[in-house]
Amino acid sequence: MAAALVAVYVLTSEITRSMAAGISVGIGVAVLPEPILTSADLICEKYGFTPSQFWLVSRSGSCPVSDFTTEYIIETVIVAAVWFLVAAGLGIWHFCRTDIK
Repeated sequence: MAAALVAVYVLTSEITRSMAAGISVGIGVAVLPEPILTSADLICEKYGFTPSQFWLVSRSGSCPVSDFTTEYIIETVIVAAVWFLVAAGLGIWHFCRTDIK
Protein backbone atom coordinates (compact mmCIF):
# COMPACT_ATOMS: atom_id res chain seq x y z
CA MET A 1 0.00 0.00 0.00
CA ALA A 2 2.81 2.40 0.83
CA ALA A 3 4.57 1.68 -2.48
CA ALA A 4 1.45 2.67 -4.39
CA LEU A 5 1.15 5.95 -2.47
CA VAL A 6 4.86 6.65 -3.04
CA ALA A 7 4.30 6.04 -6.76
CA VAL A 8 1.62 8.75 -6.73
CA TYR A 9 4.09 11.15 -5.00
CA VAL A 10 6.85 10.33 -7.49
CA LEU A 11 4.45 10.84 -10.39
CA THR A 12 3.57 14.33 -9.15
CA SER A 13 7.27 15.10 -8.65
CA GLU A 14 8.03 13.95 -12.19
CA ILE A 15 5.26 16.05 -13.68
CA THR A 16 6.07 19.22 -11.69
CA ARG A 17 9.86 18.75 -12.06
CA SER A 18 10.40 19.85 -8.49
CA MET A 19 10.69 17.64 -5.45
CA ALA A 20 9.24 20.32 -3.14
CA ALA A 21 6.29 20.92 -5.45
CA GLY A 22 5.88 17.16 -5.83
CA ILE A 23 5.71 16.70 -2.08
CA SER A 24 3.24 19.56 -1.68
CA VAL A 25 1.02 18.41 -4.52
CA GLY A 26 1.39 14.80 -3.35
CA ILE A 27 0.12 15.69 0.12
CA GLY A 28 -2.81 17.48 -1.46
CA VAL A 29 -3.48 14.49 -3.71
CA ALA A 30 -3.44 12.19 -0.70
CA VAL A 31 -5.60 14.34 1.58
CA LEU A 32 -8.02 16.26 -0.68
CA PRO A 33 -9.94 13.27 -2.11
CA GLU A 34 -10.88 12.09 1.40
CA PRO A 35 -13.78 14.55 1.99
CA ILE A 36 -14.91 14.24 -1.63
CA LEU A 37 -15.00 10.45 -1.43
CA THR A 38 -16.80 10.57 1.91
CA SER A 39 -19.52 12.61 0.24
CA ALA A 40 -19.61 10.13 -2.63
CA ASP A 41 -19.99 7.31 -0.07
CA LEU A 42 -23.09 9.01 1.32
CA ILE A 43 -24.57 9.38 -2.16
CA CYS A 44 -23.79 5.77 -3.17
CA GLU A 45 -24.81 4.25 0.18
CA LYS A 46 -28.23 3.18 -1.09
CA TYR A 47 -26.54 1.22 -3.90
CA GLY A 48 -24.18 -0.63 -1.55
CA PHE A 49 -21.11 0.86 -3.24
CA THR A 50 -18.33 2.69 -1.38
CA PRO A 51 -16.00 4.59 -3.75
CA SER A 52 -13.69 5.64 -0.91
CA GLN A 53 -12.43 2.07 -0.59
CA PHE A 54 -10.66 2.49 -3.92
CA TRP A 55 -8.45 5.35 -2.61
CA LEU A 56 -5.23 4.34 -0.87
CA VAL A 57 -5.51 6.61 2.18
CA SER A 58 -9.13 5.65 2.84
CA ARG A 59 -8.30 1.98 2.41
CA SER A 60 -5.46 2.09 4.92
CA GLY A 61 -7.57 4.14 7.34
CA SER A 62 -10.32 1.53 7.36
CA CYS A 63 -7.94 -1.36 7.94
CA PRO A 64 -9.23 -3.68 10.67
CA VAL A 65 -7.09 -4.03 13.78
CA SER A 66 -7.79 -7.73 14.10
CA ASP A 67 -9.73 -10.43 12.27
CA PHE A 68 -8.39 -9.78 8.79
CA THR A 69 -10.56 -11.48 6.21
CA THR A 70 -9.15 -12.98 3.05
CA GLU A 71 -11.54 -10.83 1.03
CA TYR A 72 -10.18 -7.62 2.59
CA ILE A 73 -6.56 -8.64 1.99
CA ILE A 74 -7.19 -9.56 -1.66
CA GLU A 75 -9.13 -6.34 -2.31
CA THR A 76 -6.37 -4.26 -0.70
CA VAL A 77 -3.65 -5.94 -2.77
CA ILE A 78 -5.66 -5.37 -5.96
CA VAL A 79 -6.34 -1.69 -5.15
CA ALA A 80 -2.67 -1.08 -4.31
CA ALA A 81 -1.48 -2.89 -7.45
CA VAL A 82 -3.82 -0.92 -9.70
CA TRP A 83 -2.76 2.42 -8.22
CA PHE A 84 0.91 1.44 -8.41
CA LEU A 85 0.64 0.36 -12.04
CA VAL A 86 -1.33 3.46 -13.06
CA ALA A 87 1.05 5.89 -11.31
CA ALA A 88 4.18 4.10 -12.49
CA GLY A 89 2.85 3.79 -16.04
CA LEU A 90 1.93 7.47 -16.23
CA GLY A 91 5.30 8.44 -14.75
CA ILE A 92 7.23 6.33 -17.25
CA TRP A 93 5.12 7.65 -20.12
CA HIS A 94 5.68 11.26 -19.03
CA PHE A 95 9.41 10.69 -18.56
CA CYS A 96 9.80 9.10 -21.99
CA ARG A 97 7.76 11.81 -23.63
CA THR A 98 9.63 14.75 -22.06
CA ASP A 99 13.17 13.53 -21.42
CA ILE A 100 13.96 10.95 -24.07
CA LYS A 101 14.22 12.48 -27.50
